[in-house]
Amino acid sequence: EEVCVDVLKAYISLLVKEKQVDLIAFYVSHLPADMAVSQYAQFLEEVIETEQRKHCLELATQA
Repeated sequence: EEVCVDVLKAYISLLVKEKQVDLIAFYVSHLPADMAVSQYAQFLEEVIETEQRKHCLELATQA
């Protein structure tokens, strides 16, 4: 399980780097809950535009 989490985290980092906003919430939702919240919060810190941040939060609630 630990290897799967590491692979997911690496892929999420790639998605963040490539700004694949619509996919990040989906993959973060497959992490353990405490890790998912931390990982997505870290991503949201980089989202500056208000509308994009709202969009990201909507995606998170759907994931």
